[in-house]
Amino acid sequence: MNCPLCGFEKNIPYIKPYHWRKTQKHFSVVSCESCNHLYTYDAPEEDDIGPYYDSDTYISHTDTKESLFDRVYGLVKQYMLSRKWGWIRAHVPRGTIIDYGAGSGAFVNFLNQLGRETHGYEIAEAGRKTAKENYGVNLFDPSALKSLENKSVACFTMWHVLEHIYDPKTLIETFHDKLKKDGILVIAVPNPESWDAKHYKEHWAAWDVPIHISHFKQNVLIPYIEKLGFSLVDKKGMPFDAFYVGLISNENKYKSKKPFMAFLNGLKSNLSVGKEKNYSSLVYTFKKA
Repeated sequence: MNCPLCGFEKNIPYIKPYHWRKTQKHFSVVSCESCNHLYTYDAPEEDDIGPYYDSDTYISHTDTKESLFDRVYGLVKQYMLSRKWGWIRAHVPRGTIIDYGAGSGAFVNFLNQLGRETHGYEIAEAGRKTAKENYGVNLFDPSALKSLENKSVACFTMWHVLEHIYDPKTLIETFHDKLKKDGILVIAVPNPESWDAKHYKEHWAAWDVPIHISHFKQNVLIPYIEKLGFSLVDKKGMPFDAFYVGLISNENKYKSKKPFMAFLNGLKSNLSVGKEKNYSSLVYTFKKA
């Protein structure tokens, strides 16, 4: 695979994480020699990636509450709905909000309950089914995006979605076309330069190969999105992600979640962010230029 951002074919080996969800197969994350972007070099073709999404471990599509871990995740997720809106509310103009990669539809439902017209787009049938069953929300297939009128959308949000996209340029350009003059694009992605990424190395759950095609460094993502017609207006850390990722990373490395260790490592990660705000995950808010 060539670089998903610039198309350059030459790269440098970076790390070899594995598909922790099921197969344990190792994949190669490489650094583009041209733009320094990290990506999964040997990811399957887009038509063949489906089997690597193990629905039993992909809570965002199911909202399952079968285990204690699932229930705790669900409580944090509910709390994070209001936090997410709080992070971006000041920047979002009046008008329609679209959550792209809406998962189980929880954020769409939350904003609709606040009186904001919000629609969701989700490629996974499991997510669309859960949204309908749990919230009465109808999510659209992403193919319907092209039917939207240009300059008709106030805000697009992508919560841990862009890292899954094989062709980021086309998608971001489409968002730019559909956004109003003062429209907002919100992108949340894992941060491979965080303390927990460096600590857990190939066991870091947020590598999540091969379903994560891209692994965005700040100094790569920001200029890339700005080059596509946006300007950065805000950047926030997602502190809860360090604890959640720590639990899964511990299970990958030690075959046990080790909650106390995960808590300490999450705390270390959040206290080590520095002036660059290198949290485990980051939320970038861009405005259409």
